[in-house]
Amino acid sequence: MALTIPVNKFDIEVYAAAKFFTTNKKLPSTVLGQPASSVTQKPFYSLTLHNVYNINDKIWVSFDAAARTGGETSKNSIAQDDAQTVLGLGGSMNYSPTVHHKIGLSYISNAAGDENSPNGSIYALKYSYIFGGGIDKTLKELKNK
Repeated sequence: MALTIPVNKFDIEVYAAAKFFTTNKKLPSTVLGQPASSVTQKPFYSLTLHNVYNINDKIWVSFDAAARTGGETSKNSIAQDDAQTVLGLGGSMNYSPTVHHKIGLSYISNAAGDENSPNGSIYALKYSYIFGGGIDKTLKELKNK
């Protein structure tokens, strides 16, 4: 679920999500002669906030915050006490030289979390090409209005 609120040159974006898992009934045993294990995992729930500043029609930057909780696993119905709660903070930048090409750079790092949360940072460089004649047609129609 997502919500975007435009305010002048800013866009405030909020995303809420849940990630669900199915049971893995065939996890191989690491001990010779032992039967396969059954592993289940509880859902992860997350909330992400992007505070986007639109510099112009080609460049935007954002401050990003993301929180996630849950995900405890159970092996053969025995809880592993490994649920996670983590808060990440970072930022993003996007440059769109044309309507079809987008280049993005983002960074997020663990700002707080419990003993089971992942630790570290993620850097990402992204390129997107948007194809299809429909976008060109839509842009021409918007210009003509």
